[in-house]
Amino acid sequence: MQHERVRAGSALPRARPGYPAELIDHCVPFAAVFPGRRVLDLATGTGAVALALAEQGVDVLAVGPCAEMLEEARRTAAERQDCSVAYKR
Repeated sequence: MQHERVRAGSALPRARPGYPAELIDHCVPFAAVFPGRRVLDLATGTGAVALALAEQGVDVLAVGPCAEMLEEARRTAAERQDCSVAYKR
């Protein structure tokens, strides 16, 4: 399965650059090993990886210490109503 390059939120200067689509392609099969289980995205940042996994049907709990980054992740997730990620600080 091929995806577009996953971009981190560019609105925040501390956001890291985008992730290669191959990273998501590599991670999704690991999540599929345990259907119905939740995957933890620790230090989610802007939530780019969490959203990409959620778009593939993975149940994701995204955790991060930075309130600004989590807010950016929530905004991005709200724009994509077809996938759900739980965000915690």
